[in-house]
Amino acid sequence: MEYALTIMYCRLADQLQSTALNIRMNVLMWQVTLSTVLTSILIITALKADTGDHAAVVSGVHGFCCALWLGTAAWGAIFQGVMMLQLLPRHDFGNLQSRVIPAMFQFGNLCMGLAVLTFLHQHPLTSLSGQDFKQLFVMTISLLSSMINNVWFLPEGTRIMHVCHKIERDVGEGRAIRYLDMKKFEGDHKYHMLRKQFAFHHSGTQLSGIISCACVAYRVAYLCSRSAI
Repeated sequence: MEYALTIMYCRLADQLQSTALNIRMNVLMWQVTLSTVLTSILIITALKADTGDHAAVVSGVHGFCCALWLGTAAWGAIFQGVMMLQLLPRHDFGNLQSRVIPAMFQFGNLCMGLAVLTFLHQHPLTSLSGQDFKQLFVMTISLLSSMINNVWFLPEGTRIMHVCHKIERDVGEGRAIRYLDMKKFEGDHKYHMLRKQFAFHHSGTQLSGIISCACVAYRVAYLCSRSAI
């Protein structure tokens, strides 16, 4: 009886914490979106006021989008994940990441989509030089890597993670920080198969994120060396 009450309490706590996390993440995403829009408006207005040059405005938007995605990806992939892993219980960490990472890559799709469009506005396909084509190829790879993450790796990985969480809650696991007692899952072939599938999709998420981040970092480095699109 005591064990059943403990399981019910853990499930109720998970649901309440998940709801609270969802509310906080929705508020955070609205704040980030609003800040990004306002910052873009301020930059474009400043460029127009200083130069009155349409090409300079497009160049500014292009560089801003590339730098913004690089900073977001670097923070989300390196610092944010490590800090949350050290501070949050296992299931809370997974639930929060399942909200943050898809939103991050959707934001990356927006940034790199605008970067590609502004580049093509300045460099039509019919007049691309060898270096221009190389830069366009790098930005397209960054965009495609981010899109593949959103379309395939992240949704499937999140689905598998929630199934694993349910199995773990049924045996009273998932509340500790980082720790998981694997002895409770000895002989559970379904759980071990799910963990292997999750590891595959999680590795795909990491790899595509690294590719997207590396490509946009190359583009930002080129812009810094040339100070122009």
